[in-house]
Amino acid sequence: MERGFAQDTHWAGELRSAIGVAFLLFTVLITLDAGLGELDVTRGLLWTGLAGLVFVILVPSRVSVRPGC
Repeated sequence: MERGFAQDTHWAGELRSAIGVAFLLFTVLITLDAGLGELDVTRGLLWTGLAGLVFVILVPSRVSVRPGC
């Protein structure tokens, strides 16, 4: 790390959490729909889009600071 440069040290962990939550939601929704016999292409795309939206909302902003910026 450069001297005088600060960055968010928790960003990678928060990104992994966002991925995990989105994947868990996707897995639960697909499993429930498949178990109930309701899963088709349209519903699969809907659940994929919903999990993607959750990921986009939860992914943290990457922040870094340099002197003079």
